[in-house]
Amino acid sequence: MRLPKSALVTVYPLPDARLLMVVNIHAVNFSLGVDVYSKQLLPIGDQIAHHSGPVIMAGDFNAWSRPRMNALYRFGA
Repeated sequence: MRLPKSALVTVYPLPDARLLMVVNIHAVNFSLGVDVYSKQLLPIGDQIAHHSGPVIMAGDFNAWSRPRMNALYRFGA
């Protein structure tokens, strides 16, 4: 899979000993359908699933269509 966009996942220690995960994404923009879009979210979802602390996820989601919004909602569920 060729991903012309990227994501950065960083973990920061908090004063209470928990770890804050910050995800910055620039999602795939020009692809047909949502398959490549959803595939870009999968490894991020795996990292979030294995993290027990708080998470902030932000960036350019390129969710400009209803199918992409639906994929993003499924990702967040």
